[in-house]
Amino acid sequence: MYTMRFLALATTVATTAALVTAPAYAADKGIDDVFLGIGTTNTSANISWTSTTPATDQVVEVKDGETVAAKTDTTAFNGMYGVDAELTGLTPGKAYSYRVGSDTAGWSDWYTFTPEAESTNWNFLFYGDPQIGASKGKKDDPALWKHTVDTTVKNNPGTDFLLTAGDQVNADRSATEEQKEAEYDAFFAPAAMRQLRTAVQDGNHDKRSLDAFHTHYNLPNAEDQNYYFTYNNALIISLDTNIEDTALHTEFIKKAIAAHPNTDWVIATFHQPPYAQSYHAYEDKTTWLRDELTPVLSESGVDLVLSGHEHIYGRSHLMKGNTPVKQDKQAAPGDTLTPADGEVLYITANSATGSKFYDFSTAIDEQHPNLTFEDSVAKNMLGHGTAYWNQDYTPDYTDVQVTPTSLKVITRNVDDNSVVDEVTLNKASTGLSDAELAAAIVVPLLAVLAGLGALIAQFIEPIRAQLRAWGLPV
Repeated sequence: MYTMRFLALATTVATTAALVTAPAYAADKGIDDVFLGIGTTNTSANISWTSTTPATDQVVEVKDGETVAAKTDTTAFNGMYGVDAELTGLTPGKAYSYRVGSDTAGWSDWYTFTPEAESTNWNFLFYGDPQIGASKGKKDDPALWKHTVDTTVKNNPGTDFLLTAGDQVNADRSATEEQKEAEYDAFFAPAAMRQLRTAVQDGNHDKRSLDAFHTHYNLPNAEDQNYYFTYNNALIISLDTNIEDTALHTEFIKKAIAAHPNTDWVIATFHQPPYAQSYHAYEDKTTWLRDELTPVLSESGVDLVLSGHEHIYGRSHLMKGNTPVKQDKQAAPGDTLTPADGEVLYITANSATGSKFYDFSTAIDEQHPNLTFEDSVAKNMLGHGTAYWNQDYTPDYTDVQVTPTSLKVITRNVDDNSVVDEVTLNKASTGLSDAELAAAIVVPLLAVLAGLGALIAQFIEPIRAQLRAWGLPV
């Protein structure tokens, strides 16, 4: 039996813009932007939605299950209220049908999701910046995002959850609240947003309208824009690198790891990468990330970092702090790496929609359109920490496959599913099988115990004789 607890927040958001028509999933105009967010564990989910009313009777109603009332704040922005709900105690493999709202506020459609079975062998899909609105109308960004999600979910059945790298929306500084809300509507439009749990990042564009961000998302274990969750045998830590506070992030990382010390893998995700291929590589933000945050990640035992922001794909060498640990051969798709303690791999995603791409750059004002990776190697143009990169100006996504002993990170083209890059992280092996390892531990232990037994036996009879001499019963 599952339990559900609901926390409701009401903050301000913009009304739906004319730029994007009302999403087909909204059954009642009073309820909008229903989103199945990631929960604290794989047996939980954080649901959020927006409502035109602050009605306090809003709920998540589960068919053939519980209905629990939400607590709703009374603060509104542009006529919209955010409502958040946390579902806990979900049964893996069980299908849940749910709707949100109330008779007063109106009801959403019924949606169904099924938490994947618990396993130490599983996967999730990772997307670089959708940044809906970034093309300034030159492309149909909402349609591109829906195409990416629909296509990649179809090509990867059984995926456990989705993760975006931030900049879900463009939120241009000159945009009206109505236009910003239209971008959020488009982000939530794919059906998978209500069928697969999804984790999001706070990118530099999302940061421009934090009221809207917090209205639409309910982040688990959140503190100061950072949050974390566990899923099967992995701990995923999300950092808001818009905030350049090394001490804040260090404390949060250590706290999360201390609370979950026995996971096989620690994966960090944040928007801006330390090792970049575009002009961002030469900005002060990147310098801070390299000089101050990467040593913390190495010291904390983080294995993999996933970022966006670049709109061009990149993979680092294994990094010990800010120091590259280079292979003996040139990096290429298919590489297998075995990190030593403190060595971290950084992956930077290309755009998931193609709303915007950046060229390979060697300075803030030195871009190299259509340059290939091979050309950059031949001309000694690779930036600090870079092992491999790709820019083919088409949308990508990344499939992260998790086992107890490996992380396989496969980046693919959205349209034809061709491999852009593939790299595997293997845990250092002892060189022994499980049986051999057990024997190596147990056999010496038994020998020690046997020796102790023989030693004790030597003293038993003299002790008994002394007890008899004292007239004590033996």
